[in-house]
Amino acid sequence: RELGLSESDLGFGASLISEAALAALEEGSAAYAAGELERAGERFERALLLDPELFAARNHLAVVRFLEQRYAEAAAQWRT
Repeated sequence: RELGLSESDLGFGASLISEAALAALEEGSAAYAAGELERAGERFERALLLDPELFAARNHLAVVRFLEQRYAEAAAQWRT
């Protein structure tokens, strides 16, 4: 995707990317529920790297950054 490839250009790879993004989102949510903010942030960032359109990951990352008192980063995520 970084190279500008569309979903059709990626073919089956697009499915793999989507599945990996959703798995990272789930891992981030589990880490957040366990109070592991650093790990949660890392997993939400991974999800967004794989799928920048994944709204839930962006919102969850913003919440994590807010709780870490990284307010400018949280606001940037919410603005995006």
